[in-house]
Amino acid sequence: PGDWALNIKSVVVFGRIQPMTDLKEAFAVLRQLCLKYTQEPGFFSREMAESGKNVLILRLVPEQITGKLVNES
Repeated sequence: PGDWALNIKSVVVFGRIQPMTDLKEAFAVLRQLCLKYTQEPGFFSREMAESGKNVLILRLVPEQITGKLVNES
């Protein structure tokens, strides 16, 4: 019952992908991502000790960004 409307927001980004070469910055990004999914103390440190040398972090350098809002009622 009642009205509903379809509201969609989207963003499309075009750009270039580059590997992150600054390990300190890359690990800071990984730590933030890790904390998003687990609050377990020591998890990040353990994973970096075991697998850190195998991790490749890629950065998207935006060149064009477009957005769209669809509001159907």
